[in-house]
Amino acid sequence: MKYKFGFFPYTPLDYKAAQDYLDHKAAQGWVLRRLLLGYLAQFEPAQGRRHFVDVCSYAGFGANYDYIQLCADAGWELIPPTDLYDMVIFRSKLGVDPQPIQSDPSFEWKEFFRKQVLHRLIYAGLYFLLLSLPGLITGDFFNWAELSALPGFRLLMLCVILTATACPWQLFHIVSYLLQCRRLGKMAPQRWRPNFIRSTLNFCFALVLTVLLCASVIDAFSLL
Repeated sequence: MKYKFGFFPYTPLDYKAAQDYLDHKAAQGWVLRRLLLGYLAQFEPAQGRRHFVDVCSYAGFGANYDYIQLCADAGWELIPPTDLYDMVIFRSKLGVDPQPIQSDPSFEWKEFFRKQVLHRLIYAGLYFLLLSLPGLITGDFFNWAELSALPGFRLLMLCVILTATACPWQLFHIVSYLLQCRRLGKMAPQRWRPNFIRSTLNFCFALVLTVLLCASVIDAFSLL
């Protein structure tokens, strides 16, 4: 069978854009077969089939079999992997006109805000607290003069600068989209192409950041 591959950089915050991307492929006669390594989508030729993307993380880990069975009864089949960054992806069964999985837009928005936004804010707050805890307890925060003398400091500072540059851009996108959803009282639609470009840039940034961090660690250990 002939297959086609495509890059899939989407996260749960862009799951509507992921849905639009898969619908775009379906309109061209390609249906998602599976995701490889979380970022490479494998498509197979199919006509008249549709996709549905959800962010019910509990379904992804198989904890809620009733949800999976409900989707199957409605005409949807789950696409592996089933734990893709809290996203689950379905495709319509062959020869079946499936029923909508999400029929209440306001409920979908509330669930998204509770499971994705609040959880991420809590995790970010805990992460910041853990980083600050030693300084808060001892009163001894970072001494930049001492840090600058450490091996690998320049590469580490480059990582900090890149992060400080990229985070506001990502935060602006997230906040503006959430405000749009709140104004509509439901999940606002997302176009696949702008989010594809932005998500790809984020992926490249994360890749470069990982390489720089590894290089700074290797540099530090090589000079010790």
